[in-house]
Amino acid sequence: MATRLIENGYLPVPLVKGQKKPFLSDWVKYRFMAGDEQRFADRGTGIICGAQVGVDVDVRDPTIAAQIRTVFEDLLGLAPRESAMRQRCCCSTAFKARASRR
Repeated sequence: MATRLIENGYLPVPLVKGQKKPFLSDWVKYRFMAGDEQRFADRGTGIICGAQVGVDVDVRDPTIAAQIRTVFEDLLGLAPRESAMRQRCCCSTAFKARASRR
């Protein structure tokens, strides 16, 4: 998943197993390198934010979750869908921030 995130312009970071906490103490400076996908295979994957806007909507109805995703994609553009709409029907994704409209 980290490789796909990088291909889409994101900065992935390994997470503590089962948590949303970065695994590395210097995670702000971390940059994914060849071999890290195997090195951190048993870890979760987070995204270093800054230019990204995170959206996490917990909805158990798949139809409503899809409608919510459509609204966010219309407003913010497409985002990786790897973690979106799991069995819980939760819509969790990140979008690159667009330049402010002035």
